[in-house]
Amino acid sequence: MKKNIKLSDILSFLFSISFVFVLSACGVSGGGGGGSSSSGSGGSSSGSVTSPNCDDPANNLYRFTTLDSSYYNQPAGNVYRGTAVYYKIYSDRSACTSQASSIVAAGSGGKNTLDGFGFKQLGGNEITVSPSSSNQNVTIRLFKETSYNATGHKRFNGSSDFQFSSTYYPGMAGDSNGDFSGTPNSAGPWYVAAFAFAVVNSNGSNSYNEPRYLGMLKIY
Repeated sequence: MKKNIKLSDILSFLFSISFVFVLSACGVSGGGGGGSSSSGSGGSSSGSVTSPNCDDPANNLYRFTTLDSSYYNQPAGNVYRGTAVYYKIYSDRSACTSQASSIVAAGSGGKNTLDGFGFKQLGGNEITVSPSSSNQNVTIRLFKETSYNATGHKRFNGSSDFQFSSTYYPGMAGDSNGDFSGTPNSAGPWYVAAFAFAVVNSNGSNSYNEPRYLGMLKIY
């Protein structure tokens, strides 16, 4: 007897395949909003993210659009502060993607989950991109790779950079950034996950929208 196949079953199957594909890529799918070091204005109102490609030097970077136009005009008593970027460095790629997936899955509670995992503010700055009345297109390249120069962003203590080597690497003795998880090693590679938030201050207290995953970079 032939079994009827429902359209809903087909759609469910296709969704499950696409979800697995996204998680197995260099980044993990996520929504939310926010940006980083500003480079121009304009961009879509939805705040798009271009997923990094860890193995392609031209695209081993964060590239996204802020959500300024959605948050700039606030009611009395509230102030839109701009975009905050949080990051964490890992020695293990699977640990990186696993924690990123947990943050995405937490939805509106993603900021608390991210804090619990020990993510740090990029450069130690509360705000990474100053507010604007219109969306800003942003590019962050953490380290010099082939002919591509870093965009100058620092680690949490504000002085250390992401240009790792056999004599300077995350987690080594004396590294005070607190932004690393895994086993310290001088050979690499290292993986960096990042999230962006739109930040609104209300009566002296900051609130953060649902985190938007910017992807995972590989440093070697």
